[in-house]
Amino acid sequence: MEYGEDGEDRQYRSRHEDEDELRSSDFFEKCIAAQRLCLKEGAQVMLIKNEMNNGMEDKQNKLLVNGSRGIVIGFTETGDDANSIDDDYLDRPLAATEKRDVTVRYPIVRFKCGSERILEPETFESRIVGLGTCKRTAVPLKLAWAITIHKSQGLTLDYVVANVGGVFAEAQTYVALSRATDREGLELRGFMSSRVRANSKALRFYEDPDGDFPCWDQPWTTTTA
Repeated sequence: MEYGEDGEDRQYRSRHEDEDELRSSDFFEKCIAAQRLCLKEGAQVMLIKNEMNNGMEDKQNKLLVNGSRGIVIGFTETGDDANSIDDDYLDRPLAATEKRDVTVRYPIVRFKCGSERILEPETFESRIVGLGTCKRTAVPLKLAWAITIHKSQGLTLDYVVANVGGVFAEAQTYVALSRATDREGLELRGFMSSRVRANSKALRFYEDPDGDFPCWDQPWTTTTA
């Protein structure tokens, strides 16, 4: 991490844990947690990991979900100090003399629901069958000004402005619309009915859900009467 003075940007760099065979995995490119995150007070951010139930949910302190939006209202020290932080987290190695003078500070976020949280690094991982597990440890936040439809999968958003004028894949429009929690929080732009497509296999299944179908990745034959 790079530590700025009050009002300056603060940069957080992720740490990776993997095995040699996994270095080329696309997990590190596609992982929703950015390799480098730059924050400052007033930045609009989005939580990118569900909050675990830690027994503190109540009316004033609701559990947050993947997609919860908020504003960075400040930074605070935690129990960590620079001497205990792996250099992989830092934008540059720190000399021993520097480490004694550096304080680790993490963002404080006030979420739309009114809850406030100090966001410290979390681990994101993906299991590669037969090879091992890719891991990225990063502050679980993403700047929330805009996000692609593909990257929005799995998010729960209270307000969405969805530009679907450029959709090209089956069910892509559905993915964009279904991120919103209700219709009042959804604004649709660029909609064209001709671009809304459903997968033919899915349509056949819904027409006859009790039918005999091959595995999803096997070819389907079309029969006619």
